[in-house]
Amino acid sequence: MKKVIVIAIVLTITAATSLTAGYYYNQAYNLKYQVEELELRISRANENAQGWANEFAGQTYGGANDEWFEKNAKTRTGQPEDLLKMADEIGLKHIRKTNLAYVDDLNSSTFEVGGVYDNGDYNSPDGRAIRIRKDWDNTTKRTILAHEYLHYIWFNSAALQNDFKLEQRLVHMYDSIPWLRDRLSQYRNNKIVSRTELFSYACTEISDSYMDEYVLQQCNKWVNRSKLTLRY
Repeated sequence: MKKVIVIAIVLTITAATSLTAGYYYNQAYNLKYQVEELELRISRANENAQGWANEFAGQTYGGANDEWFEKNAKTRTGQPEDLLKMADEIGLKHIRKTNLAYVDDLNSSTFEVGGVYDNGDYNSPDGRAIRIRKDWDNTTKRTILAHEYLHYIWFNSAALQNDFKLEQRLVHMYDSIPWLRDRLSQYRNNKIVSRTELFSYACTEISDSYMDEYVLQQCNKWVNRSKLTLRY
């Protein structure tokens, strides 16, 4: 009788262990699939970015530094003074090259939108537009402003778009930081995760201790992160 009970307990424990192992195997497989899917989308985005760089920038290192932006981008006027002051405080050196404005609302059928960037047609006077909702507090405005500004930098920098090392490090951060994957879930669900979103979120919301060193170096070129409230 004792042997039967012991055997039953062993079988029960073995079955439970198998179920647990199977659960974690499935979780690992699903995560691996998501990362592979993201890498494929990023590869396609990289091909598109390289085509854009060849057509419009005409050089691999276009947009690599402050001098390039000051020389090659048109200075705009009429931006809200409080946003310009805020941008200066957080080190957005080329904010006056953008069409920066407030809007009352930014509608999205799937998730809340705090700000948007529209690069526009290459020669359009209405391009390079950053729009921010009026109703955010100043702390949130700083983060949104820096986030959208980094989209402006990214879309107008052939150097960033063709930086394969940066791409790989951003993907590694996405793979290794669950918080970042959760933060980008709304984009993933809508199949619009891109390197520029990874770059903007990493630079404006993740603290130094969790940052990849190379990604951090690139972020620090364009924004003073010490003036932002980093969420992770």
